[in-house]
Parts: sequence; C-alpha cells; structure tokens
Amino acid sequence: TVMSNVEKKIIKKIKIIKAKGLENLEVEFKEEGLTAILGVNGSGKSTILHLLACGYTSDNDTQNYVFPNFFIPISFSGQNSFSWQDTSFTYLYKLREEESELSVSKTRSRWMHYDKRPVRWVSYVGLSTCVPDIENEKRKSRIDFSSTQNLSDDILNDAKYILGKGYTQYSICRRRDRRTNTRVIVDDISYTSLSMGAGEQRIFKILEEVKNAPPYGLILIDEIDLLLHQSSLKRLLEKLSEKARRKHLQIIFTAHNQFILTLPDIEFRHIFQNRGKTYCLSGDNLEALEHLTGDVYKDIEIFVEDELAKALIKQVCSEKKCLKRVSISIFGAVENAFSLVAASALMPQLRDKKMLFVLDGDLYNNDELRLEQLKKHLTGQSEGTEQLRHTLLNKIRKFILPQGIKPEEYYLSLINELSTEETNSSLKSSLLEEIKNQHTISISDKHELFSIPIKKLGISKQEGYAYIAELLSKSDKWQEITAEVTAWLCEQIS
Repeated sequence: TVMSNVEKKIIKKIKIIKAKGLENLEVEFKEEGLTAILGVNGSGKSTILHLLACGYTSDNDTQNYVFPNFFIPISFSGQNSFSWQDTSFTYLYKLREEESELSVSKTRSRWMHYDKRPVRWVSYVGLSTCVPDIENEKRKSRIDFSSTQNLSDDILNDAKYILGKGYTQYSICRRRDRRTNTRVIVDDISYTSLSMGAGEQRIFKILEEVKNAPPYGLILIDEIDLLLHQSSLKRLLEKLSEKARRKHLQIIFTAHNQFILTLPDIEFRHIFQNRGKTYCLSGDNLEALEHLTGDVYKDIEIFVEDELAKALIKQVCSEKKCLKRVSISIFGAVENAFSLVAASALMPQLRDKKMLFVLDGDLYNNDELRLEQLKKHLTGQSEGTEQLRHTLLNKIRKFILPQGIKPEEYYLSLINELSTEETNSSLKSSLLEEIKNQHTISISDKHELFSIPIKKLGISKQEGYAYIAELLSKSDKWQEITAEVTAWLCEQIS
C-alpha cells in the first residue's frame, strides 16, 4: 500500500518537435501500469525511452540519466560535426493532481532547461542487460567470492513462476575487488550469473528493478521481449502488471512481439513513419498493426481435416470480415484433432491462444464420443484431469450434417439444387455443371466427388474448393451447416 505522504509523480505525455528521426509526434502514457511502444526497426521506439529516462533528475537512489548518455555529439575528420542541435521536445508531468510542462531544446553547445527537471526515481533497463555476464568478464582465471547475501524471496518466487524453474535460493556474491555476480540454486544445483543464459539473467535484472522501485517510480525497459520465450514473456508481463498496480508504478517498454497485443492490462502505442511524418496509434487494433508492418497478426487459429473444410472456413471468415485475423491449418485424419487438442492444453505457449478444431461432422459428432478420444491422449483419472478434458471440448466444433451421410455427398446434394444463374462467372458455371455430372457416377472415395471436376477444369485445388464453398454458401442449409463455427468465431471477434 502506498503511504498517503508519498508524492504522486506521473509522466503523462511527451510532445516531440524533433528528436533523431522523430518529428511532430505526441505519445501519451498510462498513468499507472504498463505502456507498450511497438513499431518496426528504426521507427524511434528506443529514442522515446531515452527521452523519458532524461525527463527527471535522480532522487539519489538511481543513476541520473542525462542527454549525453543517449545523444552523443559526433564529428568526422574534415567534415561538419553533429551536435543534435535543434532537437526539441516537451514533457507533460503530473505531480499530485497538478499538471506542468517542461520544454527542452538543444543549442549548439548545451541542452536548455536541464536544471528545471523534477525529481523522481527512474530506472532504464537497456540492451546492455541482454549481454551475458560471461561475455563481459575480463578475468580468465579462477574467481573467488568473499561473501554471499541472500536476496528477496519475492524475486525468487516471481522468477520461479515466470521461468518455470525450481529456484530455492537467490543471492548476491561479492568479490574482493567489490564486483558482484548473482547466484541461484535450482534442484540442488548452484550456478552464478556467469553461467546463466541471457534471458534468465535479464529476467532477474528486471525483477530487481521492480523490487527496488519506490511507489510512483518509473521503469523503462528496451525490447522487453528480446531473448524471452513467448510463455515466459506472458508471465513476466502479468507479474509486472500486478506489481505496478500494487506500487503505482509506470512501466513503459518497447517490444516487437505482436503476441502481446492479445494480453490484458497493457496500453499500446504503435509508432510508424510514412512520407516523412511520424504517427502514434493507440490501442490493440490489429488494423493499426497492419499499417505498421505491412503484415497482419493472425490471433485466431482454426484447424480442419482437409482442403474442402479449409475453403468452408475461409468462406465463413470472409462473411464475418475477419479473414485477415484467422490462420487455417489442416490436421488430416480426424483422430489427429484430439492429439492436437490435448497438446494445446499441455504446452504453456498454446494454452491461452484462440484455437478451434473443426470436425467434418460425420464422425465423433457428440461430446461423449469426443471425450472417449480425448481420454486416449490426455490420460489420468484425477478430478482435475477429467475437468480439463471437459474444458477442452470447448475447442472442438463440427459442421452440422444429417446423420449417416458423408460431407461430400451432402454438399453435392445441395449444390445439385442450384442453377447456373446463381454463379457469376463462366468458370464457376462450368464447375457447377461438372459437379452435377458426378451425381450419376458411383465413386467409392467421396473426396473425388469434387476433386475430379476440379482436375477436369485444370484449376488448382485451392481455387476449386473456394468456388465450391461459395456455391454452398448460396444454399438454404449453409447457415445450419456452419452454425457452430460461426457462433464460436463471432465470440472471438466481438
């Protein structure tokens, strides 16, 4: 709990007139909790953090960041020097409930209004913390530690949760020359930061800064997702959000991993440049991300049995205007669906994804039959395991068919009711005629009811099945066939 006499200090906004590659840009920050700054390489994310680090005078417990830490004047022999002249920006602060502004600019010789910066505890966790201690170590002979001191159990327990390792001790080891390394014990194995992986080392560094931060401190982290597995990143951000609420911290970080857009309790700022201008878009809107990167982050994954089912899902997604967000994959034989569903529960990085497994509808078309299959892949008789199997049923849907008929046969019967007048191209009309001809032919492999007409017309499977899905969508039974999938999809995109 924050004491009533602790001053509320907040950085609300930075207005950049010019700083490195950024021009005429305003970025607002969440007053308490996590703000993520995203953008392509070179968009200026780190520059924003550098400016924020220099926005306050140290409270004596942390490093006093100054502009030459990040904006070093340079010169080339026989050429003009570069001093960051004309760099200009304004901080908008909030102290208690009063707002104030500080405008900073760079003349040829110095930074103006340095002395007017307010006091605040600030920590900048830069990319230097990604370098393993062993790569910074100069000593090549034996290292003797003169003392050790156990560190906070809070850090130890948080690291356990984030990294999934059985840490039992976390301590700092001091050398005779006063340099230090940290040490952990995991399952009776002891090792120092000289033997840690870079990601593990950085997790501890970030947790230390959060532990040391007083109420209303400011923590800046450059490329928080660097070196971290997605599951560890998710749990780290969860812990940071929890501690920020408890201590009223502002934690502002840069990142590239689009996965974080799916996480709660984070405000997002997307930085991108276009035609010499810099823009900041707020929110987790995936369309904003598309503008940023030219790529679309697909946050919904749907798995199906075959190419025909894939085309039907694409048609549904097109109708719901969410095709850009959906990744569709084929799992093959229907039994494969149950092993994949089980894996989605057992693998941490898959547990929270929006995933659906769609069955064709002719097999395992009720929960009892599906549970029997799940038991083969997710064994155990405990109450927890049984509950998990029932939960996993929510990840399975089916196309709705009449009893005792193969999907292709049913779809063929529906297409036979359509007329060529309902097609909008000669190629689709030709495909419709070829499909209708199949009705009089006896075929043991029902997949050939559609694959043969597609081959005869010399078009690709993808194109052919897309036409078939479009034809089916004109049937009176289309909404019924796709009802389960459509309902699930609408829940995810709402």
